[in-house]
Parts: sequence; C-alpha cells; structure tokens
Amino acid sequence: MKKLFMFLVLFSVLLCGCRADADSDVSEYYEKLAKAQEIAAFAVDTETAVKTFTSKEDIDGFVTALEIDEWELADLPQNAKEIGHFDFAQEETLSLGQTETDGNLYEVCKITLYDGSFIDFEIAGLRMSFEVTRDTADYLSGLLTQ
Repeated sequence: MKKLFMFLVLFSVLLCGCRADADSDVSEYYEKLAKAQEIAAFAVDTETAVKTFTSKEDIDGFVTALEIDEWELADLPQNAKEIGHFDFAQEETLSLGQTETDGNLYEVCKITLYDGSFIDFEIAGLRMSFEVTRDTADYLSGLLTQ
C-alpha cells in the first residue's frame, strides 16, 4: 500500500519534473501542498516545532502565503545558510478495501528556507531549488522566530 502510494507520488513528480524549466508552472503544487493535514515549522538546529498548523483554514492560508505561482527555479547559492524548514504531513491514502487509516501522519513534503529568498522543495525523494519573493521569505522566516 505504502509502496504503491509512493510510486504514484514519485511518478507524478517525475512527470512534472521532466517538464520543469525556467518558465514551468509550479502553481500545480498548490493543491498537493494544501492536502497536508499538518505543517510543522522548525528553526535551524531544533527538534521541536516552533509553530504547527493543523486546521484546514490555517493550512490553506500558509499555502496561499507561499505565492507558489511566483517561484522560479534557481540554483541554490553555495554559501546559502539554512534558516529552518517546514514539514508537510498527512495520513496514508486509503486503498481499495480499507475503511480507515492507522491514524499516523507521514511526511510527504519538506520546504527548507535559506537566507537570500531561496528554498529547497523536497517531495518523494526529489529536491528542487527555487527563488521565492521577498514577501514569501519574510513570511516563512517570521514563522520560524515565533
């Protein structure tokens, strides 16, 4: 079950990744990110979340604030310093014949924020780097200092 889910996620990401170029439309990730059931913010070198979003409204607000349609593929500068990261988690997808999940949340995506308005976006073992707007970087950085 878990393998099938990961295969489907990996396959869809690969298809999206094959099309990725400087002008690719990353807004398709909005719906995938908005499906998260929990988003946890971790400042660099901490194991305890400084902020956690669990309500649908808060998660939608977070994903909207990312301004995904403004992301641009970029190379992460070699001297970029990590500021923190955001883990997106959700329950396992039900398979045919299943009536309920095990209740555990599994990490499905991770966004790592770096200084200079850069992020790494990791999903299904693939990592892509983007330059984000100053507003997005400030919003994310603000969550990590609460």
